[in-house]
Amino acid sequence: MLHCSRYVLSIPRSVRLLVSKAYRLKLYPNVAQREAFLRWTGSCRWLWNMFLQMEQEEYKKTGKFIFRYDLDKLIPGLKKDYPWLGETPYCCLQRVARHIDVALKRKFQAGAGFPRFKNRAGRRSCYLTNDKFRLDGTTHVVLPKAGRMRFRAGRIPEGKVMGGTIRLIGDAWYLVLQCKVEILDVTVAPDAETVLGGDLGLSKTAVLSDGTITRIANVLKRKERKVKREQRKMARQVKGSKNREKTRRRLAKAKAAETNARNDFRHKLSRAIVDKASVIVLEDLLVMAMAMALNFGRAVNEAGLAEIRRQVEYKAMWDGKTVVIADRFFPSTQKCSACGHVKTGSDKLKLSDRTYRCGACGHTADRDLNAAMNLRRYGLEALGLVEADEKNTASGEGYSLELRQGDNACGGYVRREGESRSATAAETGIVACSQTVTTNQYE
Repeated sequence: MLHCSRYVLSIPRSVRLLVSKAYRLKLYPNVAQREAFLRWTGSCRWLWNMFLQMEQEEYKKTGKFIFRYDLDKLIPGLKKDYPWLGETPYCCLQRVARHIDVALKRKFQAGAGFPRFKNRAGRRSCYLTNDKFRLDGTTHVVLPKAGRMRFRAGRIPEGKVMGGTIRLIGDAWYLVLQCKVEILDVTVAPDAETVLGGDLGLSKTAVLSDGTITRIANVLKRKERKVKREQRKMARQVKGSKNREKTRRRLAKAKAAETNARNDFRHKLSRAIVDKASVIVLEDLLVMAMAMALNFGRAVNEAGLAEIRRQVEYKAMWDGKTVVIADRFFPSTQKCSACGHVKTGSDKLKLSDRTYRCGACGHTADRDLNAAMNLRRYGLEALGLVEADEKNTASGEGYSLELRQGDNACGGYVRREGESRSATAAETGIVACSQTVTTNQYE
């Protein structure tokens, strides 16, 4: 039991944990195999639109939707009426019915919008069950109705393969594997020396309390410029022309390269943060509000602050480390990391002010580094590693801490070996080491 000043964090652990991991394999199909993939994804898109239209008509007539298994029963008849559907593996078509069912449940249970029809210019993908394909060593994969083909992977897949998605990204085909991986259950005890506060931002992607500053690499900016150049070129070309189609392919390839570079940057950054600390303290940023209020919509979205936090959370969970999310009203930016004085009123820092100068003690520091130091102090007090100082914790507004239990940060359920999927967090004894709280960096 970890006795904290504001709450008690209990971390009972099992011997082994099962987590969900994804592995992306780049495929190298021949011409016939590429055409087969196009037919498969096209058939799945057509079937999705067909089922969605049927669902809409049924809902207008009866106020109910067609059950998933009833949609499955329609597939054999559709294959007789449309023989080209038979060229697609049956599991791909069957999965479409399940996706329709999930999308409709999300609408009524989670308040999502009604599922939309798919057009030919949209994402091309289809799903394969784990019994319909197999990995042939570490270099080849055998797919149904397509045969054997070579692949390249940055990481060798491990664990039990639950399924795979064939997806077109840019001009390349990928097989994304969903695997259940058994990881060693470890618990890293919080250590005051390795508590790390992290301030996430736009110009400086991450500023840590140990003085580390990370910015978006220049390679990303070069890829952005290439995407813009291809977009401008495509805008001047005639629709339907061959040259425009060539440019469209180059643009898709450039966008995929940019996305891959961003994902690579975020994964390396989150891994470096988790490896440095036993406890990571982050802010609960309202990313959508930041994008709207600050008129920085594109910059906020490209920075991927929410994605960096998500990756830090689930990687920390894998390593048995703790993530503390500071309260939204905790004034990390306005507070002096030396004396605890909080700027208020006209004395508040503006977004253009990049240096913090304390009017009480004269302390001067970089704005983001000062916020990171405050977050580190917040985590130390939350975990009871230091005694709370009333002067140093006063924020002018009350804030609270709340444990978040259940699913892991990446949406995958964590359970002990042998436990059922429906087991609750209390039953499994698994507690995600993070809190749901909030902080606004731009106060």
